[in-house]
Amino acid sequence: MQLSKYLPNAKPWIEKALNNNWEALSEIVPAEMMPSQAKLFKTGRMTFAKEYGCGVYGCVLPTGKKDVVFKMTTDATEASLVASMLAMPNLPEGVVRYHAVVELPEKKGRDKIFALWREEARDIGFLTKGAESLSADGISDAELRSSLRSFKTGLANFKDSAEKVLEYYVRGNMSRASVKALESRMPPAAQLMSADPDQLKGVQQAVFYVGLCEYIARDMSQGFLGNTVGDALHFFIERGYVLADVHYNNVGIVDRPEDGAVIAITDPGHAVPLKEHLVKYPVPHLLDRDIATTRRLRTAAN
Repeated sequence: MQLSKYLPNAKPWIEKALNNNWEALSEIVPAEMMPSQAKLFKTGRMTFAKEYGCGVYGCVLPTGKKDVVFKMTTDATEASLVASMLAMPNLPEGVVRYHAVVELPEKKGRDKIFALWREEARDIGFLTKGAESLSADGISDAELRSSLRSFKTGLANFKDSAEKVLEYYVRGNMSRASVKALESRMPPAAQLMSADPDQLKGVQQAVFYVGLCEYIARDMSQGFLGNTVGDALHFFIERGYVLADVHYNNVGIVDRPEDGAVIAITDPGHAVPLKEHLVKYPVPHLLDRDIATTRRLRTAAN
């Protein structure tokens, strides 16, 4: 199928990747979970509904299924994390749910391209708007403002510390050896946590900041607004990941029948593995899947 070249604001490489892989992607998920299309009657060509947003790594597009969005990205850390998340039981409330992820057969330059399907979120970036945009039963405006300040401070502090762990990972060329050295020193010893991080180097400094991330996440978990996100950040540390790019603009609200409106991380990219077996956790490839893999992906996607 040849699709229109005119996604309103999407990146050209996304248009190309969708055109080249539409048929194969359609075999993985039900038709309603493919990016929404509308017919242009004058030309008979197909175009996509306007995408929800584009960032450094890719774009998010609506699908024909309520509460599910499609994302195409070059962020390999997010794709790897999502692949491992799909095998994790009892995920915390404070992170979006994913349905499927695959690696595409083409690249953007030297970067791999991945397709993901996830739960839709709303009010992404609400933390930048201030307490006047929020309301809650059983809590005063003053308490709400205080909780919002604490949440934003915790989130900023967590990101600062997580970036130190990410720097260690990048300096080690994201290798298994660098993560193995980190894993062998976890959890942080009490005497290390009382040290001056500026006096620490290499893996010791990274271990210090992992411990600090865990402390900050636990503290956020006690807040009125930040509890679900704090629980999620702590959950992933326990499972072997530090989420190094969680900030105001990728926290939003998801609506679930069982939980109602939940504050959640909407883009858990730049996930730093803390365990050797999680380094470059394998992502299913679009063209290498067998019948069993396809069936599993379709089941997960429903």
